[in-house]
Amino acid sequence: MGGAADVDVVVIGGGLAGTAVLRELAQRGASTVLVERVDLGAGGSIAAHGTIDTLDLGLEGPRDPAGASMRARREREAAILLATAPHLVTRIPVLSISTGARRGARLLARWDALLALRARAGQPIDREVLDAGAARAREAALALDDERAALLTTRVRFDALRLALAFARDAKELGAELRLGEEVVSLTVEASAVRLVLRASRTRAQTELSARAVVVATGAWPMPGASAKRPRERRVHLVLEHAITTHAIVTDELSVVPFHNATLVSGNAHAFEGGAEDTRASREEVRALLARASRHVPDLREARVNAAYASVRRRADAADAAAPPVYVLPSGTPWEVRARAEGLGTQIAKELGLEGASTTATSRVPGGEEIVDSFVVAERLAIPEPTARRLVVRHGARFVDLGARVARRRTEAAVVCACDPVLEAEVRHAVRVEHARDVSDVGRRTCLGLGACGGMRCAHRAAELVCAERALPPHEAHEMARRFLAERWRARAPALDATALAQEELAHARWTSAHAIAESDADAAESGDAE
Repeated sequence: MGGAADVDVVVIGGGLAGTAVLRELAQRGASTVLVERVDLGAGGSIAAHGTIDTLDLGLEGPRDPAGASMRARREREAAILLATAPHLVTRIPVLSISTGARRGARLLARWDALLALRARAGQPIDREVLDAGAARAREAALALDDERAALLTTRVRFDALRLALAFARDAKELGAELRLGEEVVSLTVEASAVRLVLRASRTRAQTELSARAVVVATGAWPMPGASAKRPRERRVHLVLEHAITTHAIVTDELSVVPFHNATLVSGNAHAFEGGAEDTRASREEVRALLARASRHVPDLREARVNAAYASVRRRADAADAAAPPVYVLPSGTPWEVRARAEGLGTQIAKELGLEGASTTATSRVPGGEEIVDSFVVAERLAIPEPTARRLVVRHGARFVDLGARVARRRTEAAVVCACDPVLEAEVRHAVRVEHARDVSDVGRRTCLGLGACGGMRCAHRAAELVCAERALPPHEAHEMARRFLAERWRARAPALDATALAQEELAHARWTSAHAIAESDADAAESGDAE
């Protein structure tokens, strides 16, 4: 398509899929703009936090071409992630638990026979069959009756939210523009360009933008102007305070995954017809999920839930009626997102006459340039090793950006959030480099406020730092912290019983009273100065 346009491609949606496409096209030499209504990774990418691939945890026959193709794609993408984003990706052992009707010796014999057939067919054997006793010996937290069995394998676990940020940063360094806090009001295909009307979420001001092509990567939500609804699924997720298991434990209805110093529990998907405002988890859903998961991991009954939320995703069989110059990223799992972005990028590059080649399979994301030793970071920055370890996990080799800040100003090595922990330098870095605009954005990037205190000890200090970096009036800090604590409260409330609810309400009342008194004292001091 020829004609004048402001940019080559506009990508709608700033999740893992949108940022992957943005990076793909930027590497091919396209001028690109990403438009996101809320924040990078604020939608479905949160649900992929600590994701492992669970599509191929059963056993298929050795002559199953679809299963063999899935394994080959999974292994290729896992190898690419391990090579290009080593700080965000780790291998983890997985126990796939049998919950079906087959019992004991019959199930073990069937699985052993299938593995033997696969070996004779020359297919890789990446699993081990365990009876109940062997499975309990591998994972001390696992409760499994003697009539069940498990498959032991390994999978790659990755931080989808930080990966989306790394994709966006790489694209921006290649010249892409990020327009966060703006939504697409209308999209019109004209003779020479696609014309979009954008509206700022806060000011409601409208602007126009034209592009030679548009990529819709809005996940479960329909593209602008779409008349048909997308089939969607809803899942419930819990973030627990401690890492309770050493293995990921997966059944056909839920998963329990250790992720750094937390445990992530995700429940089975079901059809969803509501809107974006209806995606909060209910108390009944949280209790039902915990009850099911506790059958396999009893320690979950005593664990503290720091956050409970729901996510909505498009079903794999969903499709959008769109044609060039408007492209819709095909649905799929987070594991397939880079490969899907590469395929769509090839199609768009051909249509637009772009000559740049795709290098996303080989080029390292920001932070993945080298593997960093956390003890070296701790010594260089003079901070505790656990704190350095978290910096390395989030930033990889780009920890030097934070090290430079600490070297210039030693006070930025102070810990703002003790639960995770998060340094003052990291909060300021999130605003200056990673496009955070408030404490909620900082929390998504750093896990600030996701610990046991729910942000009570760090929200206001983090808000002060955000206001300082953005040159906002100091009084904005209190309102910013209040909004963040309200969000944290909504995420925790479904998982609290009556006693815990009373304690949380008392803590919030103390926090509000303390800051109200501080504000009244400041007002009185200003009045005295004026007199």
